[in-house]
Amino acid sequence: RVPSPRPNTATRRRAPSPRPRRRRFECDGVGYEGDAALLGKGRAALREAGVAARVELRATDFFGVEKGELFRDGDVVVAYLFRDGCAKLAARLAGELRRGVVVCVGFELRGWKCVEARETAGLKVRIYEVDSDGGG
Repeated sequence: RVPSPRPNTATRRRAPSPRPRRRRFECDGVGYEGDAALLGKGRAALREAGVAARVELRATDFFGVEKGELFRDGDVVVAYLFRDGCAKLAARLAGELRRGVVVCVGFELRGWKCVEARETAGLKVRIYEVDSDGGG
């Protein structure tokens, strides 16, 4: 038996959804950036994506936020830090984050158990789950 020809896959692909992901997941976010230039770029990207009303970027360093304030309303942390920053983050997360998911772009959280790792756009992305005892 000869298989029938497959349709052109380019015609079968769906176009990416123009909807921002926050509409798909209905989530809010708070971000921290100490560098004014990067803060401006981040806010512009949020406006362009149509999610500026749901995501707040604060002009402060992540590590300067008061204890207890940082993870009060959230349960997902995304960090794009160098090795030293990841080490400081791991200590802070272990003491404050009681549940949720940590997505670390670039470097690992040493001593934490990674539940998934991927490479995207040339960057290593690691995902950690946090249990009720804090820490991953």
